[in-house]
Amino acid sequence: RGDRETGPGGGRVAMLAVWGGGGQASEPSVSPRMKETDPGALEEVLFALGQLKSVAGLPAIAEFAQDRRAMEKLRIKAIETLGAIRSPEALAPLAELVRRRGFFAGTESTAVRLAGARALVDLGVPAATEFLKGVLEAEPRGEFREALAGLKGLT
Repeated sequence: RGDRETGPGGGRVAMLAVWGGGGQASEPSVSPRMKETDPGALEEVLFALGQLKSVAGLPAIAEFAQDRRAMEKLRIKAIETLGAIRSPEALAPLAELVRRRGFFAGTESTAVRLAGARALVDLGVPAATEFLKGVLEAEPRGEFREALAGLKGLT
């Protein structure tokens, strides 16, 4: 079987066993497996990585958050985790999720963009606040602009 259990929920069992047994030391083993595990386990792992402020897990979490093929609910959880880690290293991937793109590039959904904006606020980094103020100024009227304007520290 190696390091992965087989059968329904096996990925979850393996992921939680690795996480539960190793805590922070298991971060390098857990992060690359995010795409392999079931949604319930992934939510738990993302929560744990956020609680540990796992800077080591940041690249894998950011990659998952930006993967448009992943379920939006899980992407938002990954985005929230990036904010919970509170590392300035999360600024660039979060900004990319919030940024309005051109017509052909396809801007993220309002839910993903708002999650990214909230995570940027959570970072508590002045550069994130300045970035969001710039986004607010450039954003046309609409649901996202109104929600963004209501975030703490932007107006």
